[in-house]
Amino acid sequence: MRGRLVAFATMGTVLLAGCTVKEGGSATTTPGASDSSKPSTTPSSSTTSGQGDDVPKVSNPLDVSKFVDKPCTGLTQTQLDRLGVGNAEQDTQPTGEYCVWTNGRGGSVNLAFVVGQGGLGGVYYGKKTGQFKFFQELPDISGYPAVIADLSDGRKNGACAVAVGMTDDIILDVDTTQSLDKVGDGDPCQVTVDVVEQILETVKAGG
Repeated sequence: MRGRLVAFATMGTVLLAGCTVKEGGSATTTPGASDSSKPSTTPSSSTTSGQGDDVPKVSNPLDVSKFVDKPCTGLTQTQLDRLGVGNAEQDTQPTGEYCVWTNGRGGSVNLAFVVGQGGLGGVYYGKKTGQFKFFQELPDISGYPAVIADLSDGRKNGACAVAVGMTDDIILDVDTTQSLDKVGDGDPCQVTVDVVEQILETVKAGG
C-alpha cells in the first residue's frame, strides 16, 4: 500500500466527485486506489519484525476476521455510491486478499486486511530499513493508530495510502487515487483517511 501523512485541517471542496472536508480530518469524497492494482504499504514478509517501543499499540483491538478473506465487504454499497467507485475486483497478493474499486476516470480504492506481517510493527520496521520514501505518523483514525508509509510519494498524482492497526498483529491497508479531474484539488491523503473512517464504520457494524 502507499503511505503519506498530513496534519488534517479544515479544507475546501476537493476530490473525485467532490467532497466536503470536516474539521479534524475527515472528508466526504470520491477517491480510489493509488495504482488500481493492490495496496502497496505492507512490507514484504522478510522485513517484518515485532513491536518496538516506537510502534503505537492498539488499545481496542477490532475483530476483522470476517473481512480478511472477503475485503470487498469492507465498504457498503451506500458508501461506494458516496465515494463514486464501483466494479469491485478481489484478488490475491502474497500478503493475502485485497479488493479494488474503480470509477473509469482514474479514481480507485484498494483495501486489504493484512495478517501475519507484524502489524504496524512490520510497517515501522520497513521505515527503519529504508523501504518507504514517504513515512509519517497520523493522528488516530476513529481510535486506531495509523501511519502513511509509501514506497514512493504519489501525492502529485492524487495517490495516498494509509496503514491502520486493527490489532497489534493485523493492519487495515487502504490505498486511494483521485479521479484525473480532481488531482491537485486538496490533499489526497485526506481522501484516504475518509475512506478508512468509512471502512471502520462498516467493520464495527459487522458488515
